[in-house]
Amino acid sequence: MIGQTISHYRIIGPLGKGGMGIVYEAQDLTLGRRVALKFLPPDVARDQIALDRFLLEARAASALNHPNICTIYAVESDAGQSFISMELLEGQSLDHTLHAGPPALDRLLEISIQLADALEAAHAKGIIHRDIKPANIFVTQRGQVKVLDFGLAKLTKPADGEMETATTIAGPAPLTSPGSTVGTVAFMSPEQARGQALDSRTDLFSLGTVLYQMATGKLPFPGNTSALIFEAILGRDPVPATQINPQLPLKLQEVIEKLLEKDREIRYQSAADLRGDLKRLKRDTESGRKSTSGTPTVVGSRIASQPSFSSSRVVSAARQNKISAAVAGIAIAVVLAAAAYGIYALVNRKPAAPFQDISVTKVTDTGKAAQVAISPDGKYILNVVDDEGQQSLWLRNLPTNSNTQVVGPADVDYAGLRFSPDGNYLYFVRSEPGSHELKYLYRAPVLGGNTQKLATDVDSNVTFSPDGREFAFVRYNNPEAGKFRLLSMPADGGEEKVLLSAPITSGLYDPAWSPDGKIIAGSVIQPGDALGGLVSFEIAGGKRQVFFTTDEVLQRPVWLPNESGFLTLSALARSQIIFVSYPEGKSSPVTRDTNDYSDLSVAADGHTLAAVSRESHFNLFTEQAAGNAQPRQITSGAPAKNFTWTRDGQIVRDSPTGLSIINPETGSVTRLPTPGARFTSAPSACGDGHYLTFTELASGQPFMRIWRMDSGGGNVRELSDGKAQNFSVCSRDGRWVVFEDGAGGGQLMKMSIEGGKAEQISPDGALVATGFDISPD
Repeated sequence: MIGQTISHYRIIGPLGKGGMGIVYEAQDLTLGRRVALKFLPPDVARDQIALDRFLLEARAASALNHPNICTIYAVESDAGQSFISMELLEGQSLDHTLHAGPPALDRLLEISIQLADALEAAHAKGIIHRDIKPANIFVTQRGQVKVLDFGLAKLTKPADGEMETATTIAGPAPLTSPGSTVGTVAFMSPEQARGQALDSRTDLFSLGTVLYQMATGKLPFPGNTSALIFEAILGRDPVPATQINPQLPLKLQEVIEKLLEKDREIRYQSAADLRGDLKRLKRDTESGRKSTSGTPTVVGSRIASQPSFSSSRVVSAARQNKISAAVAGIAIAVVLAAAAYGIYALVNRKPAAPFQDISVTKVTDTGKAAQVAISPDGKYILNVVDDEGQQSLWLRNLPTNSNTQVVGPADVDYAGLRFSPDGNYLYFVRSEPGSHELKYLYRAPVLGGNTQKLATDVDSNVTFSPDGREFAFVRYNNPEAGKFRLLSMPADGGEEKVLLSAPITSGLYDPAWSPDGKIIAGSVIQPGDALGGLVSFEIAGGKRQVFFTTDEVLQRPVWLPNESGFLTLSALARSQIIFVSYPEGKSSPVTRDTNDYSDLSVAADGHTLAAVSRESHFNLFTEQAAGNAQPRQITSGAPAKNFTWTRDGQIVRDSPTGLSIINPETGSVTRLPTPGARFTSAPSACGDGHYLTFTELASGQPFMRIWRMDSGGGNVRELSDGKAQNFSVCSRDGRWVVFEDGAGGGQLMKMSIEGGKAEQISPDGALVATGFDISPD
């Protein structure tokens, strides 16, 4: 075709060839400019239905006017040949660039931000690419990124009897299947692989695969055949990018993991959100505040007001190896102030889009903040500093940026920080030195003075009545195991008054007294078919009503001053701040970032809130039980609080999205099917190698139950007898399951691996379990 004239174009020479046709450089004889012409395969041109769809999509794509999208000039036909006239680019495709190795971090982020920008523009027009991959990404000589082939990825008609997503790998390019009509196999999303209806989030998954390849030089889901690649996309987690390239920021690893979520409901929901996180990461790395862990302080918030679903085992052993979990994190106190809209819009019930202009101010920079509370006037921050297990209490004056130590460092734990409504006193729950059992409520004058112990056996934060004369709190399993009480007490201490007594399975956590004094609200676990929710309790009438449910865990609800609703933390993998209206129970996001927020406090005017922003990174390491070999990291970034060795040397871990098996030699991860419950935890491998036991929050049940499956997955069976049963451990001979009786106040129990009636291990029932294991013998 070189030298030929087609329509008003003279062909100069070939530019490239791909599964969708051949691209030529040409001279537009009418406008006198050089262009690129892409000729469609003859079989597509002859198929009128495919051609009509192509024309519709190409016209839509031609409407995109964006600096990071290759411009389509026209869709034309000459002598029976259909072709596209488009912008001529000088440079090379990203896949060619990657042959030289992964780009530098700053360049990787620049490319990624431009790609996210391009996708946002296309998705805003209702256009989904469906085939995001390095071959469809062009980098010009000036470094500008251009996305190619919008709307072309589902043109080719599949062979008879073949699904649109079914492909085969052949020829010299093992990662591209010319017969595919809905994308290239290695870059497909799980919903593409299943042949499901697609939305814009499929492009975000594919972009995650591109980011992974740029960061590591490898594909996240490799395989020699399309079947193996499909299996990996649908059922395996990729090796963490930071394990392949340890120089990557952990924050980038988190971004990639969120892009590659198999469940699109917990993937990035928009390219705009992704672009924001990438820009923030780029800013932080350029300013020297890189999101790498280094040797950070281990911090954590042990809040008694919401018990964890299970205890955490930190060390397990198997054969000649031992494994440990390192939880590295930094946590800073931040103040979020609403500007034009934000929280102010909620307080005043303005209909304009809320939370579009919120300023965030960092008020600590040590990375050791564990908890926080803001004074009613918004001028003081009370926060806990955790320095290598020694916790201390500090008061920060925001206008002067000065700090005052309230209580010195000690081997204690704090929880439930609060200011009194008049701002004159600080309230907090604290353990005794050397103990981590949070029981004692104290108060101290803000301006200095003696600390006063007000109450014992306090299992939540305190919440004040509007006049500040009394406060309420929660107590569990006292005086009756399996029940909780909502109690009130005068602000300066004194006689307790029972407001509510109920089974612990309907427990109210994180109590919050309404501004009008009529209601105490709180969070609940597993109301009905949901995982979390909010509940209101009428003090006068005693009516209890769940008014909001969600498939995430809710914590720290706080009322807005006009009682229009709550700000609360909502979490599955990480916590974000949301607004929930009252009594309608409608939710909307406040924060949309990759931070993990813990603790939450709002000033009296509702315009300013304080929170702790955490970066926690969970890594598993193995090392030889004997010898001087260095520990070897086998995971990076993914939560892994509970884990167990199997008889054949594999590791089973839990995570917010379920159980998975890790090969400690290769780092490969395979997900295990579970009964579809909301939360899976505490796997334990039976010593005989037959079964795994674990606990789950089953749909429609308000508490954890014990389940069993074959060691390799499958044959899932519930062992529980309908009662709350926490943190199971299977015996070495595989005959017994030992667990904590959640409904009975924490007694240690055991049952047969086949299920049935449980037996109490603690002879008199006086001892309770909060974490345990079974000896090898």
